[in-house]
Amino acid sequence: MTKSDHFQADLEELDLVDSGQERTKLEEQIARRLHSFTPIQKRLAAYILRYPNDAAFVSGGEISREVGVSEAAVSRFIRAAGFRNMNELRNSLTHHIHKKTGMTSRMDNLLSTLQKEQRFFYEFIAGEIEYLHKATETISTDDIERSAELLHQSQMIYLTGMRASLPIREMLDYRLSRLGFRTVHLTDSERYILDKAQLIRKEDVVVGITFQRIPKDVRIVFDQAARQGTPTILITDMALVPKSLQADVILSATRGPQNVANTFTVPMAIASAIIWSLASKLGHEGHLRIEELASLRQRYGYEPTRG
Repeated sequence: MTKSDHFQADLEELDLVDSGQERTKLEEQIARRLHSFTPIQKRLAAYILRYPNDAAFVSGGEISREVGVSEAAVSRFIRAAGFRNMNELRNSLTHHIHKKTGMTSRMDNLLSTLQKEQRFFYEFIAGEIEYLHKATETISTDDIERSAELLHQSQMIYLTGMRASLPIREMLDYRLSRLGFRTVHLTDSERYILDKAQLIRKEDVVVGITFQRIPKDVRIVFDQAARQGTPTILITDMALVPKSLQADVILSATRGPQNVANTFTVPMAIASAIIWSLASKLGHEGHLRIEELASLRQRYGYEPTRG
């Protein structure tokens, strides 16, 4: 899917403002003016609604580079959207973020569903299956195979991801280590991430896991990888990845609306598929590595582990 396709997908999502769902003040404001927006202004509207966390903390110039328009176009959009200046837009974005992604809001929605659905467990499982099916529409077998091949050829695998992405990162680290691959966690503060990021080399691979936004630590690591010519893999739920963050393989699949407790089933399935593909490439070598680990455990009196 091209960047233009991603923008188009986001524009279609803007139709949700008329679906009867609870809207933020920013969504209401954009909905009232959407019919008068130019195509470029619609692209900018799609960007700030899709990535409010990024748009709220960057300059108009940075937004223009992400979307691929001029700074003047961003200024015109701000006025067309009903704001006097960038500061007013930032304030509106801040309120929008708190309302849409606040933990209290997400948990309230989930608890409300629990109270209403007598068959909640079955409905929940059906929803997870639906998201898994959707993942097959945005991620191909070739994407999984290419990711596995990059890992297979690597000297070192750098894993970066914080907060919600931690369970996926930890699972990848565990599985990769069992298969005999060397991994490095890039999860310190932004300042200390540089200490490890400077060690990234062309023969390595960087795997980033991030949801809903691209935090600065991930940007730093991917920028360093780009400077070294290091292959990168991104696991995300973002349909539109900022232009400044290019990856060799982008594995993007929805985890559900941003205002609910999002599923971990989909990204965990993506990571597991990569590991299985990698194990297949290793063949007999993979079995030998696991047997070597089992022997090491036995030598020091540990019970064999499963999984």
